[in-house]
Amino acid sequence: MKIIDIHCHLQFSDFDTSTSSGTGIPRDEILQQMTERQQGAIVVGTNAETSQSAIVLANQHENIWATAGQHPTVVDDFDITIYRNMFNGRQKSKIVAVGECGFDFFRVDRDVDFDRQLKLFQSQVDLAAEFQLPLMLHGRPTKNTMNAYEDMLEILSQRRGELPEHPGNAHFFVGDLEIAKRFLDLNFTLSFDGPITFARDYDEVIKYVPSDMIHAETDAPYAAPVPHRGQQNSPLYVEHVIDSLIDIRNESDSEAFRLQLVENAKRVFNL
Repeated sequence: MKIIDIHCHLQFSDFDTSTSSGTGIPRDEILQQMTERQQGAIVVGTNAETSQSAIVLANQHENIWATAGQHPTVVDDFDITIYRNMFNGRQKSKIVAVGECGFDFFRVDRDVDFDRQLKLFQSQVDLAAEFQLPLMLHGRPTKNTMNAYEDMLEILSQRRGELPEHPGNAHFFVGDLEIAKRFLDLNFTLSFDGPITFARDYDEVIKYVPSDMIHAETDAPYAAPVPHRGQQNSPLYVEHVIDSLIDIRNESDSEAFRLQLVENAKRVFNL
């Protein structure tokens, strides 16, 4: 494996066929190109249904792995038994993390939804501790705050001793430098997406993160990078994110950095 997208949703129906506008690449074509490029991907669940479909996809392809979990804005009932059954078969199903899970107060008011999201997150931390799997974290704070990250960090700090040595990754990281340092202190890695190809808000953090604690991802079908901005995103476009990481960090040996990204994914997610 020469390259990896550590967070995408290739199982979503967006990839069933090309979009009517012609901007989307169908799943079968993406998978074929990934094989040709020696590219891997972690396909991330957002509820029980999409977690199960991620597992099915991972079992069909050597270069695909899956996570199982519930996104904080998904209001489906959370049945821990369903997820426990998924994780009990993880050797066969290639589940490599719990999530994505966490807090999202950008879409939902914290004062209204905190208790529900807290219970949901704690249940998934329970699963990560029980099965010794890393967490795929989702954090999106209220505008002009870091509240979603602060709430996650408080819980993770209390429960760090229960989690595996490599406890997980803060996906689509949009926190500030102080928040980044706190995640790194807990041995969580940080991953970055398409917006870094056109926005400079994240440069300071990207430059700070050690090379062995960083990942590239797409979050496809969302947040496509330049030159595909405004189109449906694809795991194939992780190359543009990696190129931007190299440029922002002023990496002198781009190939060594690319190899490091693969090694980071292998270590954290036990690929």
